Amino acid sequence: MLSIYGWSYFFPAAAAFLLLLFGAALFWKFGTERLEHGARWVAGFLLRQKLFRVPLARDLVRVDLLRILTGLVLLHRTLHSGAFIFHGPDPLSVKFACAVTLILATMFTLGIATPLAGAALLFLNAVVLDTIMRTYTLGSDVLSMLLLVFTFLPAGTSLSIDRLVIHRGLPGASLLRAVYGIFGAPTLLRAVLTKAACLVSYGLLCLYSGSLHMRESFWLSGDVGLFVLSSSYFNEHYELFREVLASSPIAISLARLSMMTMLVWYFGFGLFVIIGGVFRWFAIGWAFLFFLISTFVLQLGWLGYYEFLLLAILFWNRTALNVGRRASLDVLYDDRCNLCDRTVRFLRRMDIFHVVTLRPLSHNAELIARIGLSTSEALKDLYGHDPRTGRTWRGYDFYMEISKRLLLLWPAFAVFLLGRLLAIGPFIYRLIADRRVRWFGVCERAPEYSRTSMSANLLLHSRRERLPRSLFAAFLTIHASLAVIFFATLPLFGSAPPPVFLSQMSHVFSIAQINVFNQQDLMMNEHWFLIRAVAPDGSETLLPFNGLDGERLEWHESDRVYFGNSIRWRRVANFRSSICFDPADTELIQEVIGWNRVRDEEPVDHYRVDYFVQPKPRFNFQQAPYFVIDDPRLTCTAQFGPEGKFITWRKK
Repeated sequence: MLSIYGWSYFFPAAAAFLLLLFGAALFWKFGTERLEHGARWVAGFLLRQKLFRVPLARDLVRVDLLRILTGLVLLHRTLHSGAFIFHGPDPLSVKFACAVTLILATMFTLGIATPLAGAALLFLNAVVLDTIMRTYTLGSDVLSMLLLVFTFLPAGTSLSIDRLVIHRGLPGASLLRAVYGIFGAPTLLRAVLTKAACLVSYGLLCLYSGSLHMRESFWLSGDVGLFVLSSSYFNEHYELFREVLASSPIAISLARLSMMTMLVWYFGFGLFVIIGGVFRWFAIGWAFLFFLISTFVLQLGWLGYYEFLLLAILFWNRTALNVGRRASLDVLYDDRCNLCDRTVRFLRRMDIFHVVTLRPLSHNAELIARIGLSTSEALKDLYGHDPRTGRTWRGYDFYMEISKRLLLLWPAFAVFLLGRLLAIGPFIYRLIADRRVRWFGVCERAPEYSRTSMSANLLLHSRRERLPRSLFAAFLTIHASLAVIFFATLPLFGSAPPPVFLSQMSHVFSIAQINVFNQQDLMMNEHWFLIRAVAPDGSETLLPFNGLDGERLEWHESDRVYFGNSIRWRRVANFRSSICFDPADTELIQEVIGWNRVRDEEPVDHYRVDYFVQPKPRFNFQQAPYFVIDDPRLTCTAQFGPEGKFITWRKK
């Protein structure tokens, strides 16, 4: 079970929760009118700056879609960690924390008691669960920022099991209404202010990171970019970048310039977003580029995926949302055809942003005549008509157009496009369309559909209850107060940091201190160890932990391995006078051996652990190669028994 130190993880989360309840009680007693007046002014200012301007009905669907994607990322990440937690030497408390995370992530993704699941993840995930599992990362903090929106809007009123249960009056509907009643009805004011809180949290995180980097010569010179891009530990494509940097001084200059630009972005992100115009485009564009590199070039765990979702929650305001019904399409179909019936049913399920208006032929003779179709022509194909432009698409062209307009059908557009290029798509469509009645039959009675493609969202209209208003007011006040304290104690100002416990409480509300890509991190490519399983016949198998150049292998896809083991050893090793075996290594090495014993049934005589050191890269601007990395050097070897017991070590 958890030690006394382990239980301390819960204290800041519990204190933050009690503070929220205490604040809600105060607002319950003294009212929220003055705070709401100020909140409306702030929201109005942000809307005038063209931030967060999404109609509420569209926004709730958008937020729920992003909630599902966020939950899937969290589930995927936790399952990767669980593969090593449940099949490894971790104690029961760690396995329990992983199981709780999986349960909450599943509830959150499916939309079961969504606000409660979101609140539990907000208060527990980064500070408690990830810490116990040793999987805490910067991605955990970005997830907390997303959870601010999902919890306090709240999410779950559109694409969720909650919506289905309440809408159909299934068992549990009353209980779910009570749950949503605690958090209050989604409103435009809440939507704007929760996103504003998310923006403030990320802006402060950038400010803190930039403040630390201003103290480091690696950042001020821009050399950090060279070390990161050439690092086998951080960059999956390190060999390519090493070759480019070695052959091109221009590449070196661009890498340095990009890091200097990064400093400007760190300090200006929040301000640039609020100012708008070209400044906002720079902030969003640079963030998109940085997140793209973080996801597909650098190996930063799940951080990049969460950051893309953060960009979407803050700045995805128009594309595919059918704002102003600009993407609306009238769909004309034969309402006596079974195949057409199935097709429009499918389109209605895919149409989450109300793009499609269904127009059965038996009720729309006037529209058919207006767009110049005869009845016989209309019966041959599905037609799409844009009421704004007057354009009409039929048959295969209709399917291509509808797959462009419906967000959930975007993947199908590539299939339809390939079918068009190969000429097989229209052929197959024509083959089926001409035989649809013979193959699928006709309806005796035309089915009834609403003209719009999807029933209205489950908007839980509030009676201005005091509890949800007080709770939301307390959240805004606490978050704003902690943000002010955090800003006032930034390293940039040279002031003393806030007390540790206050910092941990701020962390619960997604206001976090980070210290990444510092000088210590840049040294992680200088030393590593390889672990080989040696069979009784002398044959050796390299465990998929570290590679021959110190690169991260397959097991590092799990944050439990990456952040709970590998990165811990490399950070500690930075402070050693020589890179060789130390008794403190035993626990982490035995952990890796334990994972291999679970996964590999081949007999093992012993395990050999080889330690390597590689000097820092060198620069030479006079002649090629301009960027030089020396070969790694073997420093010592340790030996462990087949059960993971330390045997001996020797220097090379």
